[in-house]
Amino acid sequence: MISALHDDGYVCIRKWMRPIPALVARDIREGMTAGKHEVPVRDTCGLSKWVLANFPGHRYGGAIFRFTPATCQTIGPHCDIELTQRSVPDNKIPLTLLVSLDDYVIIDLWPGSHRDLRSGDQTKYPKIEQCQVQMYLYEGDALLMRGDVVHAGIHGRKCILMIYIDHPECPRPRGHAYVFYRSPKGELRARMAENEPRLPA
Repeated sequence: MISALHDDGYVCIRKWMRPIPALVARDIREGMTAGKHEVPVRDTCGLSKWVLANFPGHRYGGAIFRFTPATCQTIGPHCDIELTQRSVPDNKIPLTLLVSLDDYVIIDLWPGSHRDLRSGDQTKYPKIEQCQVQMYLYEGDALLMRGDVVHAGIHGRKCILMIYIDHPECPRPRGHAYVFYRSPKGELRARMAENEPRLPA
C-alpha cells in the first residue's frame, strides 16, 4: 500500500469501512438534521490508533464528516500543501483518507503529479486542464492521498468522511487548499483558497 501511495500519490482501499460504524451514522444524521456542511466525528472507532499503527511519525489530525448536495460548487485542481514544501521527505508528507459513505462518489486525480511538481520544471508539470483519472468510490471504499498530489473536487452529491493524517514537520492549512491556475505566460501557479463547499447564489 505504501509503495503505491508514493508512486501514484494515492491508493484506493476497497471496502475499508464496511459496515459503516454506528457512530458515523449518528454523526451523519445529526449533521443533516442541523443542516451543517461539516460535523466533527467522535473517535470511538479507533481512527487514531489506526493512523499511529500504519504511519509512524504521523499523528491523527481529526476526522470530519462532510455532506454537500449536488448543487454545491466544487474546488478545481489543487494540492493540500504549498509547492515550497516539495522537498519534504515522503515519510513526512501529510495524508488524507477519504472514506465514501455513498455509492458513485467520483474524484479527479492526476497520478504522479507530486513527482512532477517536485521537479520544479514547468515542462514536466501536470496538465491541469484535463483530468487524468476519475476514481469511483462506493460505500465503505477509501482513498488515501498524499497532500501534494493534484486532485479536484468530488462530483455531484457527496457524503464522505475525511480523516486527516498530519505530520508535525509539514503543517497544512485546515479548510484551505492551493488551487492551480495559469499565469498570463502560461506557467502553472498555485494560490491559497478556501476549500469549503459553496452553494450557488
